[in-house]
Amino acid sequence: MNGCIMRIVKQVLAASATPMDFSGQKGLIVPVVEGHGRVIPDLTFAPAKLDLFLDAPTWMPATGVAMVVEITSSSPDHDRNAKRRAYAAAQIPLYLLVDRQRHEVTLYGDSARNEYTSSSTVRLGGGVKLPEPSSFTLETESFVV
Repeated sequence: MNGCIMRIVKQVLAASATPMDFSGQKGLIVPVVEGHGRVIPDLTFAPAKLDLFLDAPTWMPATGVAMVVEITSSSPDHDRNAKRRAYAAAQIPLYLLVDRQRHEVTLYGDSARNEYTSSSTVRLGGGVKLPEPSSFTLETESFVV
């Protein structure tokens, strides 16, 4: 899992059209969905110019977050469903899910209420086209899952 996280961070920081900052395991306050109003993504990205993570409290609002990333663990349904709906409810533009059990990567976008209305899935090894503000293709062939 750490290898995958490292590869995602390196690519986003190096290739994103907009300079990005990131935080690992950053607590986000989101609208209550399925009984949860707080979530901790594996990775959280935001435009660097916002300085969202500088002096941020342990739990911070999701406002300004550009993308969250989850890498499925022993409870993949929580990442696939509950967290996806929570991120959509918080209007986080992009949710990238690396599904280790299914050997695929899904990018969710266009949030409306508690759901994303668009998604794109590739098998591990393929490329995921990240839209603005990143505007590059995230390569997944080196992901170790």
